[in-house]
Amino acid sequence: MQQFSAIDITDARAKQVLFSDAYYDSSASYVALKGKATLESAKNIGVQNGTTFQQYTVAETKQYSPKSYASLQNAILDLKSGRIDIIFGDTAVLADMISKEPEIQFIGEKVTNKKYFGNGLGIAMHKSNKDLAAQLNKGLAAIKANGEYQKIYDKWITK
Repeated sequence: MQQFSAIDITDARAKQVLFSDAYYDSSASYVALKGKATLESAKNIGVQNGTTFQQYTVAETKQYSPKSYASLQNAILDLKSGRIDIIFGDTAVLADMISKEPEIQFIGEKVTNKKYFGNGLGIAMHKSNKDLAAQLNKGLAAIKANGEYQKIYDKWITK
């Protein structure tokens, strides 16, 4: 059984499972209410509990007081009510939320840090499935080469 979902390719995970080549370069971003906070003025930051985004925030952003949430939806409620200033999370997930919450916007630059966010997203499989990995990688390479990947990306992946 394969898992086709957002699985960051990290060194730790690669010790346990075999990954396909990356099919998406992952990044993290900050969001805030429009006109309310900047990265410089923010004090309280919301992150989803148990994620690499929480790990990054605790270790790398000492200027903020982190508050953990079971879901980003809960963080958005606190953002709107003023209990936190900004939210940090997966860029694609936040972009989808922004499309539904027009009063929220991206602030600052995207964050890419391989230590926390890995080498992109891949398909995880049992380490013994080397033939399957080779077939998946061949297929990914083919659709990237013929332009089909870009069409799929443009249609389905939120930027």
